[in-house]
Amino acid sequence: MTNKNYPYEINVVEMEVKGTAHRFPVIVRVGPKGYVFPENFKHAAADIYNMEIRSSDVFVDSFPRSGTTWTQEMVWLIVSDLNYEKGLNIPLTERYAFLEYFANFDDEVKKKYFDAYKDDEAKLKQIELFFKPALEILETTPSPRFIKTHLPLSLMPRKALEAKDLPSVVRGVSDFFGKKYNEEEIARLCDHLSFENFKKNPSVNYDLMKELGLMYTDKDFIRKVIIRIGPKGYVLHEKFKSAAANVYNMEVRSSDVFVASFPRSGTTWTQDMVWLIMSDLDYERALNIPLTERYAFFEFFSSFDDGIKMKLLDANKDDEAKLKEIKLIFKPATEILETTPSPRFIKTHLPLSLMPRKALEAKIVYVARDPRDAIVSLYHLVNSMRFMNLEHDFKAFWNTFVKNLQPWTPYFDHVKEAWEKRDHPNMLFLFYEDMRKDLPSVVRRISDFFGKKYNEEEIARLCDHLSFDNFKKNTSVNFDLIKELGFMYADKDFIRKGKSGGWRDYFDEEMTAEADKWIEENLRDTDLRFPSMQ
Repeated sequence: MTNKNYPYEINVVEMEVKGTAHRFPVIVRVGPKGYVFPENFKHAAADIYNMEIRSSDVFVDSFPRSGTTWTQEMVWLIVSDLNYEKGLNIPLTERYAFLEYFANFDDEVKKKYFDAYKDDEAKLKQIELFFKPALEILETTPSPRFIKTHLPLSLMPRKALEAKDLPSVVRGVSDFFGKKYNEEEIARLCDHLSFENFKKNPSVNYDLMKELGLMYTDKDFIRKVIIRIGPKGYVLHEKFKSAAANVYNMEVRSSDVFVASFPRSGTTWTQDMVWLIMSDLDYERALNIPLTERYAFFEFFSSFDDGIKMKLLDANKDDEAKLKEIKLIFKPATEILETTPSPRFIKTHLPLSLMPRKALEAKIVYVARDPRDAIVSLYHLVNSMRFMNLEHDFKAFWNTFVKNLQPWTPYFDHVKEAWEKRDHPNMLFLFYEDMRKDLPSVVRRISDFFGKKYNEEEIARLCDHLSFDNFKKNTSVNFDLIKELGFMYADKDFIRKGKSGGWRDYFDEEMTAEADKWIEENLRDTDLRFPSMQ
C-alpha cells in the first residue's frame, strides 16, 4: 500500500520460511530498504513522517539496545539544566514520547491489560498512556519535546533535522545543545549516569513496566555490560576493569600457586588435587575448609554487580556468618591475598596475558578441555545461577561462544597462550581428558612438578578421594555454600557429570560440522592437540 502523504511502499511480509516464529502475527516491510515493523505501524507511518516539527524538539534515535536509555537520560539532564530531582521523580517513559512503541501491541493484547487492571485506576492510566500513539501525546506536550525512536532516519519525520539531533555523544552533547557546565557539574552527571547508579535508578530502569506486566519481574531492562581487553579482545564483565591493573601488577611470591583454565575445564577438580598434594595430603583440613576459602578467585567478584550484592546482603541480613561470606566473595582477590600467608593458592580463568605479569616466577597449573565439552558444562552452570538471566537455548549459547561473545573468550587464544609456555619450568599444562583417563599418572606429574613424593598407596587414596562419585558428594568442593548464599538454585549442581565426549548429546549435525571447522581453523597454526581429537 502507498499513502498519498507517504513516499514509501508498505507491504505485508510473506512467511517464506516454514516454522519461523515472529513476535507479531503479521509484520510489514516499509520503504526500499524493507525495514520490518509490526503491522500496526502502517496506520501511523504517514502521520509520523508528516509530523509537524518544532525547532526545540529533541530526538534520541538508535537501533534497539544500543544505549538508547542511557543516552536519553544524559540528553534530558543536559537540556534540563541538570535537574536531578525532577529527573528522579518523573519516569523516563513520561519524559520522552516513544514514536512507534504503541505499534508493538495489537488490540487483543491491549484488552488483556485493560481487563487485568480494570480495578486499579493508576495502572489503567499508565496502560492507556503506553498504548496511546505518541503523536497524540506530542500535540499537547510543551516545548522542548523529548522524543525516542528506533526508526531509521528515512522513516522519521521528514523535517526532523530541522530540530536538534544527536549525532554522537562523543562530540559532546553539551556543546551540541549550547550548554555550558563546569567540571564539578560534569563529574556529578557522569556519576549519575554511571552504569551501577543508572541500573538502580527507578526512573529509568522500567520498573513500571514490570509492575504493569509488560516485562517479567525477574528480568532487567538495563543489563550487564561486558568489556574487551588487550589485543586478543578477551571478554570480561565490566567490573573487572577496576581490578585489571591491580591484578596485572600484583606482587607475586615464588611460593604462590596458580590454577588457571578456561571455565568448566576441570578447574575445581585440579584445585583440590593441587592443594592436597601441596598440603601433604591433609584430608581432614581439606574437608573442613571450603575450596572457596583455600583459593582466592581473582575475578569472581566482578561477575556480579552491586545490585546483586545488595540483594544477597538483604536476603541474608539476619545471618552473620552468611553476611561475612558474601562480603568475602565480593572483595577483590588482590586485597585478600595481601594478608594471606604463603603458600597462597589462587584460582583464575584469566588468560596468561592478563594474569600478574610475573606469574611465571611462581607455579602455574593450567588445565585445558575439549571446548565442546567445556561449553556444554558452562551452559549448565549459567543456567544454575540465579542472576545470570540466560535467554538462549544451547545452540544460541554455542553461537555466542564461537563468536567470542562469552566471558573469557576467545577460547583458543586463551589455551594457546598457556600451551606456548608449556615448557617453562614453572608451567604445568594438563588436559582434562588425561585426568579422566589416567588420574594416577596426572597425580604423579603434579607431585613431581611441586617436588612432592608419594607412594602408590597414598596416590591410590588420593585418586579415590578425587573419584567423581566422591568428589560430587564432597561438600568442601561442590559449592553448597554458593547455594546457601543464594547465588545458585538449590536444585542445581555445580559439579555435574564430568564425562568427556558428552557434547555429542547436545550438538546436532550442523553444529558438529561448524565445530569441526572452527577447531580446524584455530589449530592450523599450532601443534596444540586435544587428546579427545586424536
